[in-house]
Amino acid sequence: MEQAARFKQALPWVMLLSIMFFVNYTNRSIFGPLLVYIEADLGLNHSQTTGLLLYLSIGFTVSMALSSFVAARVYPLYLISISVCGSGLCLIAISQAHSVTAFTVLLIMLGAVAGLYMTSAMATMGTIIQPQLWTKSLALHELAPPLSFILGPLIAEAGVALGGSWRGAVIMMGCVSLVMSVVFVLTERGGRQKTNPPSLGGLKEALSMPILWFFAWSMAIGVVGEFVPYNILPLHLTFERGLSPDDANKLLSITRLLCPVAVLAGGFLTPRIGVRRTIQLFFSIQGATLIMTGLPWFGLALTGMFIQPLIAPFAFPAIFTMVTERIPLAQHPIIFGLAVPIGSCIGLGIVPKFMGIMGDHLSFSLGFMVLGVICFAGLPFCRLLRSTPKLPPNPA
Repeated sequence: MEQAARFKQALPWVMLLSIMFFVNYTNRSIFGPLLVYIEADLGLNHSQTTGLLLYLSIGFTVSMALSSFVAARVYPLYLISISVCGSGLCLIAISQAHSVTAFTVLLIMLGAVAGLYMTSAMATMGTIIQPQLWTKSLALHELAPPLSFILGPLIAEAGVALGGSWRGAVIMMGCVSLVMSVVFVLTERGGRQKTNPPSLGGLKEALSMPILWFFAWSMAIGVVGEFVPYNILPLHLTFERGLSPDDANKLLSITRLLCPVAVLAGGFLTPRIGVRRTIQLFFSIQGATLIMTGLPWFGLALTGMFIQPLIAPFAFPAIFTMVTERIPLAQHPIIFGLAVPIGSCIGLGIVPKFMGIMGDHLSFSLGFMVLGVICFAGLPFCRLLRSTPKLPPNPA
């Protein structure tokens, strides 16, 4: 009862932080449903179009890697606001870009300002939530990406309908970001404590931890599962399955409807079945459903498309709990600052570019099947969770 009371007391601030994560995430994820329109507008092929996501991930990865240093000098509260406000300004500028060069530069800038968010969000969470309540809080925070995947295609289509092109949707999100950045900095309670700056010794120690690399790999597979199908399916459904862009985005939104339930289920079940078993289920089911998505029989492929989006949201509370259970709080900024950029670079940039090359020269379907096989490769490394001891429980 005491823990429930503490969680209820902190709930408004966790929800506000989750809203900011939704805005920050949608500022990047909205480009997936818009890729078909952007490709036609800028005269690109599949590889060039998905390559735009690589530039977005470059800015994001570099920023994430440096964010722990910045968070040691600026209050996390302000960094979160700067991240969302800067993202909004970049989106408004992108809406005015008419050359590939300008588009590319602005995407790098968008990724850079968006990358300031995660380390600061985890630091802010630590100031408003006790460690015993992290699993529930992370599950609520991780509702943002699946909600973004549900609403993103609808926002994209609404922007295209109201603004006459993909640029209308981008302007819409830019304006929302500017408003929310002001609301957040004026109302959020946490995030007024700077983190410790990373040291060279701490960096060497983190790099020597096997759990860091397993966390980075799990993050990469999670980002691949969340982000890659979401961005590639509109192209796949349009050019290989024969759907219109509007129908492809509607189907994309429908397949994500149960994702918020999956996040809550992950937050509920992880403490009961354990982090290791949850991540094993994640690797196995995601691998199988990605292979199904690439099958030539549309009925089976559609089944894979509906199940696959549920798996990464289900696993993310366990992936983050892996760190909170085994790594001291003081080391979290450097662990997140190293592992999340690695996972994001793979999942947001390298793999989408790979899928674009597959779409140009072979097929998106085969690309999905290759990704499914890669997911299974993570299963043997789950044994690391047995060899890395948990931290002693924190006294209430």
